[in-house]
Amino acid sequence: DDFASSVVCIGEFREAAEEWNVLQALLRSGGTSMQYLFLVLQTTIAVAMTLSVVDFFRYSHPTALVAPAIVLGGVVQLFLRASTLTDSCERMPSFVNSLSMEQITHRDRMDLVEHISYSRAGFFVFEIR
Repeated sequence: DDFASSVVCIGEFREAAEEWNVLQALLRSGGTSMQYLFLVLQTTIAVAMTLSVVDFFRYSHPTALVAPAIVLGGVVQLFLRASTLTDSCERMPSFVNSLSMEQITHRDRMDLVEHISYSRAGFFVFEIR
């Protein structure tokens, strides 16, 4: 969203392409550095839910499922926010293409739209968007 507002405010598509490259690099390096954290979170949730279900059936404690369910909700929200970020990157070419500014030529706008489309930016974890 910050990139979209800066494209509108700056009005210079060449600077916007450089800014998009920085954003793409930030998303890629952030995803790469956090990918093992996501793996550990998924594994922890799977083990905790499995042990909680076993504990529930063995001792009939309904409260055994509460804590893992709360943690599961937080992890699901984390994954949804990451996917929302990727979805926002996928919608950016449409947004840029809809801009009409007097000082910008159609060719410059199309160059930026193609640059954003071909870059396939998003939040990658183990090279999966």
